[in-house]
Amino acid sequence: MTVSVDEFLSDARAERTRAKIELDSASEPVHWDEPEHKDTVYLAVVDRDRNAISFINSLFHDFGSGITAPKSGVLLHSRGHMFRTISGHPNAIGPRKRPLHTIIPGLLMKDDRTVMPFGVMAAITRPQVMPCC
Repeated sequence: MTVSVDEFLSDARAERTRAKIELDSASEPVHWDEPEHKDTVYLAVVDRDRNAISFINSLFHDFGSGITAPKSGVLLHSRGHMFRTISGHPNAIGPRKRPLHTIIPGLLMKDDRTVMPFGVMAAITRPQVMPCC
């Protein structure tokens, strides 16, 4: 990143970002110093008992599916976009099928124990992080 973690998480930066939001009109495009993949988030957590999770959420398209969960306001993803309704198409909707995607949450295991969680958020990083896949 081009800024330090302290600066990125600072109240001053949050205030500068909030000040750019206009509720009554669309803004001109602005350089926001955002990560390249701003529609995807990766989270890894390990607690003191070594329970671990590896979680990735990605909207896929801007605003995901355009549907929000009514009680939380969370945007739902549009990963099913790659499915086709054409019978016989290789990516036709059907049982045991999954949409094409490049997000990969993972857990490194050794002797049936979790060593660490890890994840890949974008196609451009997958070959470097998970060369075996």
